[in-house]
Amino acid sequence: MEGPSDALRRRIGEGLSRIEDEAALSDLLGVIQGELARDSATGFGQESEQLLVAVDAWAGLASHVIARFYAPASPWRRFDLAGWGQGAITRLRDIGSSLALPLGHAAKGSGAVSWTISVGFPWGISIGITWA
Repeated sequence: MEGPSDALRRRIGEGLSRIEDEAALSDLLGVIQGELARDSATGFGQESEQLLVAVDAWAGLASHVIARFYAPASPWRRFDLAGWGQGAITRLRDIGSSLALPLGHAAKGSGAVSWTISVGFPWGISIGITWA
């Protein structure tokens, strides 16, 4: 697992300018989800630290998209809907779930005693790692 490429990060960044509703947001998260699945299929053979970086990078990319749409100072708020839509939260939780296995693998390899993935409004995915 390598994490999102710079080309994907650019593609997602450009896609942010076209998000006008929650359906488009969900679609963009779907692109991230698909690329994450492809990256995960390559396995988790690298060093724990490199794997942790990849997991954090995927979480950061998905969180960036969520925050740009939902965060209080977001320039994309063009409608008056409270909270987040079911499509976006479902995609975000699926992305978080996909990160659980590589995070656990990396955390164990790094000597961590515990790790968590949480999804929270309006910022997205948070990764927590505790070492003794």
